[in-house]
Amino acid sequence: MKIYVSYAQPDSDFAASVAKQLMVQGHHVWMDQLSLLPGDNWQLAAGKALQDSDAMVVLLSPNSARSQGQQHEINYALGSDQYAGRVIPVFIRPTKEYPWILDRFSTVQADNDPAEVGRKINQVLRKGRLMDRLTKTRKVFKGYT
Repeated sequence: MKIYVSYAQPDSDFAASVAKQLMVQGHHVWMDQLSLLPGDNWQLAAGKALQDSDAMVVLLSPNSARSQGQQHEINYALGSDQYAGRVIPVFIRPTKEYPWILDRFSTVQADNDPAEVGRKINQVLRKGRLMDRLTKTRKVFKGYT
């Protein structure tokens, strides 16, 4: 699965650790710090990655409320059908300042272990893929009734 990692810049070290764990689990991960080369057009590359990704991991902390870039990424995902059911809020530090709609998604509470956070994210993604398959199956069978 192609995963876009959204985070506030002060949280970049933890975000990179989580992204690497998701890669170890076989996901294609886009994170600016790991995916861009010197001289790349950040906005163009980020826009293409947002369009090409299947899921978004949103790392939330008190820094998130101050990150306009992260807010734009979240808004894009929430308004895009391709991310339906595959926006995963991950609370890396307690905060109450985040878009309220994220409470409707399966959230992950992070500890200080990026490997464990990666496993929890993977579980949420697997559950989402199972639900996608069930929904598609119901649509197929609904046509036969």
